[in-house]
Amino acid sequence: MSDTSTSNSDVEDDIDDVLPISSHVNIIHGLKTVSCLTLDSNGMRMITGGHDETMKMFDFTSMDKNFQAFRTIKPCPGRLLRTIECSANNDMILIVPGDCQAIVLNREGTRLEVFDVN
Repeated sequence: MSDTSTSNSDVEDDIDDVLPISSHVNIIHGLKTVSCLTLDSNGMRMITGGHDETMKMFDFTSMDKNFQAFRTIKPCPGRLLRTIECSANNDMILIVPGDCQAIVLNREGTRLEVFDVN
């Protein structure tokens, strides 16, 4: 009589090879500090801004296993990004750099408006 049963550890090893089971991923913005981060209201996109003056847009629905940003822009060259927020319907992005301006971008990162606070 042969033993055709497999052990639980063999089955778990097979599942780990097939299913992408993980509790976390590392998403890299850049080499400098991330100073702001936001998610859109659907949780489908994450936008980061940092001390390297760049804004990176990550789309979770089309992200591959490399977890790279689909778009990187410098909306305020020469200025650190302090705040990034998405509008309620996700069609605009508000950026506030380290000076007295607020910049509005569309969903794809094109500048729509600049507001001076002074």
